[in-house]
Amino acid sequence: MENDHVTLEMFKQGTVDMIGDSLTDISLEEVSKLEKTWTFNSEPQPYSVFICLNTTKPPFTHVKIRRAFALAINRQELIGMLGKGCKKNIQADAISPAYKAGLSATNLVAPCLKENRCPQFFKDNDVIQANILLNEGMAELGITKEAFKSLTFLYHSGDYAADEIVQVIQQQWAKVFGIFIKLEKLDFSIAIDKLNSRDYSICLSSWLAFYDDPMNILQMFKYRNYGRNFTGWEHPKFIELLNRSNYEEGCKRLLTLEKAEKVLIDDMPVIPLYHKNYVYLMNPELEFNISLWGDRLLFPLSPAQKEVQKENKHSRIKKKPKNPLVKK
Repeated sequence: MENDHVTLEMFKQGTVDMIGDSLTDISLEEVSKLEKTWTFNSEPQPYSVFICLNTTKPPFTHVKIRRAFALAINRQELIGMLGKGCKKNIQADAISPAYKAGLSATNLVAPCLKENRCPQFFKDNDVIQANILLNEGMAELGITKEAFKSLTFLYHSGDYAADEIVQVIQQQWAKVFGIFIKLEKLDFSIAIDKLNSRDYSICLSSWLAFYDDPMNILQMFKYRNYGRNFTGWEHPKFIELLNRSNYEEGCKRLLTLEKAEKVLIDDMPVIPLYHKNYVYLMNPELEFNISLWGDRLLFPLSPAQKEVQKENKHSRIKKKPKNPLVKK
């Protein structure tokens, strides 16, 4: 279905059995209404939201400047804002199942792609260190904060809650650094053209894994001339570790890829923001689970899903109309 509102109405009518998977979306406005009568299912999604920095264009040619901008972001505030007025309870890293932001990210690879390993490669909202790095970076480049006035933070309409995300980050950078970064919203095709030509400084980005492996996202940054590597970044150690992982298996391979991820994050050509969750509803009459992404396979309900289905039995959903042509 192209229109998520139409799909939601069809779900309420009983003609669609699932909403909120990889093919459909539930708006935050609808979430706040649905929460009153429904219990949401939530599962980690191999989807990471991050910021691309153009490492070929000053001032983000300097690693200390890149790291400063990363450390200045308060990700817990960011994912809380995405819940808007319907948020319930924000914990240390997780957020209510009613929202898309599932986990604040100080890493790039979603934990569900690496057996739920979730290393923290840097401290979130480390404003003291952020200012130290910014001042050192500016001194080494011979610039002042005036150099940041010409920078623009690009984003496009295809990103979920993009307006809210960039505005919160803009305010956080202004509060921490006293630097006001301009915002510019573009059509998707124009944004991609600018990224491909590296005609930008900062851009909101995201990635949904196509297969269940950390290499799916790490591979993009292997060489600076790769089509999806909009940052222009490349590192010999990163390349070496990715190549080595091709000859390893199991935990040893995952550790090698984690080392590669650390090289990437230490150099910070991208700034991780958060990892998404699937936030979905199923027809409470279903006695099986449907895979949320990839091939549409049927699985037995987990104990947690059975409990949610039981809670949702009372929710108002119309029975599917019987086909009059089918005889018993």
